Amino acid sequence: MKTKKQIIERALRSIGVLAQDEPATAEMEQQAGMVLDSLWAEINAAMPGATFDPRAGVPDEAFVAVAQLLAAEIAPDYDRAGPSRSRAWLRVRALYVTDDRAQDCSEVRDYGCR
Repeated sequence: MKTKKQIIERALRSIGVLAQDEPATAEMEQQAGMVLDSLWAEINAAMPGATFDPRAGVPDEAFVAVAQLLAAEIAPDYDRAGPSRSRAWLRVRALYVTDDRAQDCSEVRDYGCR
């Protein structure tokens, strides 16, 4: 499990606010932490399989996706261009929403199925 602090620092680094060896300030952590708490509630409400808890952290497989979602949310606060929120949200959804579409594409040759 990755901690809240690790997620926040990853997000801040991805938008270029923190250097690789630099820790986040208390103010940065507090501001990003409030946004992250809101994102966790949003994720838990939208995806029944996701059970993110701010005290426990986030599963390792969701670390980068959640950090990118946080980066997309906080980038404007630092006057930075962040990652696409839509793409970050889709990365999180891909972890918890199963693809129940039929995989038969035998009639469509241009998608690699034969």
